[in-house]
Amino acid sequence: TDLFTLLPSELPGVLFADPEGPAASAMMKPPATEEEMADAMYLRLVNFSATGKFIWPIPDKGLKKRLHRIKAPSLIVWGDQDKLVPPAYAQLFASKIANANIAMIKNAGHLPQFEQPEAYLKEAIAFFG
Repeated sequence: TDLFTLLPSELPGVLFADPEGPAASAMMKPPATEEEMADAMYLRLVNFSATGKFIWPIPDKGLKKRLHRIKAPSLIVWGDQDKLVPPAYAQLFASKIANANIAMIKNAGHLPQFEQPEAYLKEAIAFFG
């Protein structure tokens, strides 16, 4: 899925396992005014620009080529229903990082920390122990 081509109304279905669940509803609340809409569109553009500089395109030339530089023990947290960056990438990325562990969060999409916060925290606490 190309995040840069999606309409705002399509985002919940791509970012969340449950696009009508509490996390999606809280994060994807439509702007109430035209001014809020303009601000949201500007912020989205800025965020996409920054993201594109660091990871695009996945996996061909972006992040995958730099992962080997990571030397610290790493926890890769992934939603098992991620439609934006499929879960298969978790294993690929882990294979490029020395001493990496994968935490696959069930019933979560691209934002497991918001969609399944308890499971996310459990994995993070266990990792940082």
